[in-house]
Amino acid sequence: MLASIHLAGGPYALVQACAWANMLITYSQQDGFAKAAVDTFSGEKPCEMCCKIAEAKQDDANKKKDPASPDLSFGAKLRPELLPADHTTLKVPAATDILVAAPVSPALIAGIGQAAPPSPPPQVA
Repeated sequence: MLASIHLAGGPYALVQACAWANMLITYSQQDGFAKAAVDTFSGEKPCEMCCKIAEAKQDDANKKKDPASPDLSFGAKLRPELLPADHTTLKVPAATDILVAAPVSPALIAGIGQAAPPSPPPQVA
């Protein structure tokens, strides 16, 4: 799975997918889903995050072309400005009571005890 993500564009592909999802949601609230899909994937109305991703890809391409500054890192580096702060924070889970099933006595499971039929069985007259 990691290899396929790397081949698809690495971390930039993941961030681009998030940007497209946000664009679909935003544009569909205004014009409907069909128009939102056209606007999102046409490239004519890029969002701020799409522009930053394009700049980061261009910077990486320029660094690879310049032999004077060898880059020994593996893959692309995510920049903090590519990820909005409200999407990267984790919320503390709310404290709730956990429902636990009451334990069942092994005697009841085996048919011995209070729930067992009377022994010996009643005589029919």
